[in-house]
Amino acid sequence: MRRLRKPLLLAVVLLVAYFGTRRYLTSAHLAGQVASRLCLLCGVPVQVDEIDVGMSQCCIRGVRFYERDAATTRNRGLWCLTPTRSCRCWQP
Repeated sequence: MRRLRKPLLLAVVLLVAYFGTRRYLTSAHLAGQVASRLCLLCGVPVQVDEIDVGMSQCCIRGVRFYERDAATTRNRGLWCLTPTRSCRCWQP
């Protein structure tokens, strides 16, 4: 029983780390960070619906670019909508 304790504890810690990292990389918080970076790069308001970052590929869904000179968020005119974009982040 004692021999199984350390490997079992290590397996649980690795699973928790994997699923915690996976949850963070698909979270709304990360989508907000990507939207703010795109906003800085493009100079227009940007909204990102969903982002999924994997080991070798990332996918961004529902990227919306809005007009720059809108007075409020409700009156913004949608300028461009890109439904889904995927890219390879790293190739072994």
